[in-house]
Amino acid sequence: YREGIEAITAEDIAYAEEIGYVIKLLAIAKRTGSGIEVRVHPALVAKSHPLSNISSNNNAIYVKGEPVGELMFYGPGAGGDPTSSAVISDLIAASSGSWGGRTTDPSPCSVSQIGDIEGRYYIRLQATDRFGVLAGISRAFANKRVSIAAVVQKETIGNISTIVILIHRVKERNLRAAVAAIKKLPVVHRVCNVIRIL
Repeated sequence: YREGIEAITAEDIAYAEEIGYVIKLLAIAKRTGSGIEVRVHPALVAKSHPLSNISSNNNAIYVKGEPVGELMFYGPGAGGDPTSSAVISDLIAASSGSWGGRTTDPSPCSVSQIGDIEGRYYIRLQATDRFGVLAGISRAFANKRVSIAAVVQKETIGNISTIVILIHRVKERNLRAAVAAIKKLPVVHRVCNVIRIL
């Protein structure tokens, strides 16, 4: 699964900052009991996390494992041409079987579908500013077994309010079903963004 940063707005960056996060584009590989999760997408990263401080042209690799614990490696990014050349070289080596001794005997495992992955979420939407709107949105989430962690109502322009909602851990398929239901509510003008939280 891959998703770029084109949907990230200045509002999302500002609201993330207000609640103690920064937005980073992450590539995640994680072994779980049922296989591996492999994905690339923007995510809210807590300001207390080491990845939150990587800036400018720097890249970082954050590793959490047993028994090593937490490690981070960072430095300047290589740029587009050297990176694409290295990726193509690695793909050719992997496909031709000449990968060398870079890995131990890999055991086959399944890759988790994005809908099966559990996570937390940030949602920004615009809705009519009137009595009962939040209750209706909350019911739509509950009907899809999605639990709200926090709600912040931001500025109101005319009779339209911006609402930021943080969601507890849930499978992505449930979250997507809830967002689809919320989009159909007559009081919801639009769901502006949904961003995963690391």
